[in-house]
Amino acid sequence: MELQDFCEGTLVEVVGLVVKKELNGERGAVVCAQEDRLVVRLPSGDVAVRPGNCSIVGGKRKGSELEAHRPKARKVVDGLKTTDQGSSAGGDQGGSASNVLGHGIAAAAAAAAAASGNASSPQQQDILGAAVLLNSLKSPGLSQVLQNPILQMLSLNMLKQQQQQQNRVSTPPPVDETPKPPGCCLLVVLRGGSAEPCSDDLFWVFSQFGVVEKISLFCKDTNAQALVQFNTPEEATRAMGYLNSRTLYNAELAIMISSHTQLNLGRSDSRNRDYTSLNTAIKAIPEAERIETAKKNNWPVKDFLWGVSLGSGWLVPRQDPAFQGKIPPANGLGNVGKIGDCVLISGLPSYMTAAKLWGLAGIYGKLVAVKILQKRTDCALVQYTDSYAAKNSISQLEGCALGDAKLSVKLSKHANALNWRGSKGGLEHFMCTSSDRPVPESYPISPSPSETLTFNLPKDLLASGKEQMIAHLQSLFGTEGKLSGQTDSSLTFSFPDKVAAVKVVCDINAMMTKLNNTQFKIKICFW
Repeated sequence: MELQDFCEGTLVEVVGLVVKKELNGERGAVVCAQEDRLVVRLPSGDVAVRPGNCSIVGGKRKGSELEAHRPKARKVVDGLKTTDQGSSAGGDQGGSASNVLGHGIAAAAAAAAAASGNASSPQQQDILGAAVLLNSLKSPGLSQVLQNPILQMLSLNMLKQQQQQQNRVSTPPPVDETPKPPGCCLLVVLRGGSAEPCSDDLFWVFSQFGVVEKISLFCKDTNAQALVQFNTPEEATRAMGYLNSRTLYNAELAIMISSHTQLNLGRSDSRNRDYTSLNTAIKAIPEAERIETAKKNNWPVKDFLWGVSLGSGWLVPRQDPAFQGKIPPANGLGNVGKIGDCVLISGLPSYMTAAKLWGLAGIYGKLVAVKILQKRTDCALVQYTDSYAAKNSISQLEGCALGDAKLSVKLSKHANALNWRGSKGGLEHFMCTSSDRPVPESYPISPSPSETLTFNLPKDLLASGKEQMIAHLQSLFGTEGKLSGQTDSSLTFSFPDKVAAVKVVCDINAMMTKLNNTQFKIKICFW
């Protein structure tokens, strides 16, 4: 539940506490909100808990709907009355004043109930909430404001509304009119964690790598997720390069570039934070004094801040000792790429696998990864090293007919085509990357698929045995390909149709083969 789902007087049951497990199952009333936590009055005393550890008794009802829980609400008021009497016996001035108000509110509640003739009187509902609020804010100054019970009720009801306004209806931060370049926002998924971290926790972890401007937390598919906005794409890439696939807060981090270019937060609360003012304060501190100043301010700053080591040089999570004092390079292919490098190909024929598409797509640009979508096996994500190659593949493959299939190729909204840890065993049908497969030779001016293929081959092998090379190639793709042209470094073959030629490209392009004890890579382009 969110903080705004609660207000003073809401009846709740404490659930899911890990540290104070003995409080789980106790019921009480919300007395106020403090930053991102609720102060709940329980029989055993007051406790500050996160909204997620409070279950509203009887469903999602707020203080204005307490009529459904009148008996339990009256017990809360009676409990406050008892507390106030105990404070009065102690001779404390503030307690005595609270005792007066406690009796006055209880009496006013009874009078309102008698006047209305039912338990759902709006006046009674307000009094119950006011009683809880008053008991949470005991002070001589406050308790001596008014002596008349009716005026007390009205005054405290106004005070309750003001506190709700301060705690829940915050003014949206000003929108930054300066557009951010693509790649500044990261989508962070915390998979398998038992608890959701707060935005401040993530802020200091990600601030190790650059200036974090905004964070928005949410939950999707049972996983805690966050959008993290950096000042520059380079800082976002650096954070993703180190943190992706690592473990934090007992959860595995899965990170990718978000399609959002910047975050416009509708509110500022425990889940949505704008850190502009904090970053401004940090910038004003000399770099050499930041660690000491952070400790004085109780900031949970790490050894690294904005890519610079300020302490003993250990990152969170900790890096390899060989990189103490510096940020290691990106830990794998899953951390590279930007929006515009990937294309989505649909309409693939049934025989197409990731390895086969690797040979075809690689003709039009240098590849990073190819992934066949497991839920839609006629679609694939293809990631190139740059956006120029992606656009080139679109212009050459869009609308290309491969037998009964017709390809549709368009830019993808994704920044990369990899799964979180790259290609691994059992995924060969769906996934291949440049780390586990030879990269095909790319030809930016290569035309669309046709029935004619040109094989670019080592000159020395062709010069020493052209007939042997022809026989070797035909042993790989069959005798249906007929030699139709040659140069001192290439052989051109014609096939019965485009589908047959494309199948040859898919099967053997970029394959490593050997002839006369010499190993070479097959390089194919359409002609």
